[in-house]
Amino acid sequence: MTHLLAVIAPLSLVIVLLGLMMLSRRLGSVSKRRPLYRIYYIGITFVTLGGLLRILWMDSSGRLDAGIALFHDFPLFLGLLIGVVVAWRYWAWLLTERD
Repeated sequence: MTHLLAVIAPLSLVIVLLGLMMLSRRLGSVSKRRPLYRIYYIGITFVTLGGLLRILWMDSSGRLDAGIALFHDFPLFLGLLIGVVVAWRYWAWLLTERD
């Protein structure tokens, strides 16, 4: 069961990044911003790479060796960091809006 969840988790992160990319693209087209949403593709690629590495390197019980886990976690971290930075660039105005 845990190895199934280990596969589903990166997939769900890819879906979240795709959703943010679509929303950011629409917001950018309305507000005439530069197409920064394309950077989400880089983040999605890193998250997908981390998920694929997890699938390739886990044993039959769904566990990773501690030394190999870093190589799985780093692309996930990098992809999510890219997604957070781009989302911040598009959506930070929501935090500064006043009534």
